Amino acid sequence: MTTRHALLHRSKVQALLDLSNPNKSVCLPLVKGKAAGRIELIHQLYPPRGVHRNSFPATYTFVLEDWVTEEIGLMVSMADTGEGGDGMILGFVSHDHWWSLRDRAGVDTSDAQQHYVVVKYNPTTREGFIYFYKEAYAIIEKANEHRLKSCRRLKQKESAPAKENAVKILYAEDDDNLRETMIALLEHCGYAVDAVENGHQLIGKLEVAVAAGVRYDLVITDNDMPRVTGLQVLQHIRSDERFKGLPVIVFSGSDIRRDVEDAGGVYFGKGKDYDPADLHALAKKMSKHVT
Repeated sequence: MTTRHALLHRSKVQALLDLSNPNKSVCLPLVKGKAAGRIELIHQLYPPRGVHRNSFPATYTFVLEDWVTEEIGLMVSMADTGEGGDGMILGFVSHDHWWSLRDRAGVDTSDAQQHYVVVKYNPTTREGFIYFYKEAYAIIEKANEHRLKSCRRLKQKESAPAKENAVKILYAEDDDNLRETMIALLEHCGYAVDAVENGHQLIGKLEVAVAAGVRYDLVITDNDMPRVTGLQVLQHIRSDERFKGLPVIVFSGSDIRRDVEDAGGVYFGKGKDYDPADLHALAKKMSKHVT
């Protein structure tokens, strides 16, 4: 195993030691990440504007609790990549992301070293963990307080296995982790879910369903997908008499509400603070005519 890193400041060495101490840190599972990789010489000599020499960006998505994830931007200052790509990095939450978290949490606290993190992640297996100072985790938890409370209320309800006459949803999402998360949420709430990876597959699935005499009660689709976007899926459905009246929710982080509504669909925003329980409520409202 080869370690490539710049000389570490004493504060970073202390952060590395503290974050390995369970009394001072919180460990959360990672579900997605752009691994830091090797520090390139060219980057050390000519770092991008706003990026400190010997630090470079990486992005990871971690799980706070079932159905609630958070994407975080880091600046990496030490990388131990390992021969198989599974290694450890020491870095800190980017200043923009840190300030955004604090604003969402409504807290004003000294930065100190709270925003240091340690990440261990294998991009091949998509397995790993991220270690936060407990003080930093408290801010992250506060920033997601509404989503966490909402999902905990849903989890308190007993899982409702899909019945024979359950609302049947066709769902398209190209992000593997989000797709798995939302399938788990919708199935927990009693829906029968068929999921595909993109809009092209969704349209194909609808065609197969029509040929087989299968009826979907609701379509939920992400918008930002390769080949065929969610908005294009909606337009295709609305142009086909066979699917007249089929409710469509377009799930997007982009502000395309007007375009979606003009095309005859319902927009659901999935920004940083979106509430999965709100999607459940919306699905229930739109499909109540078949329950």
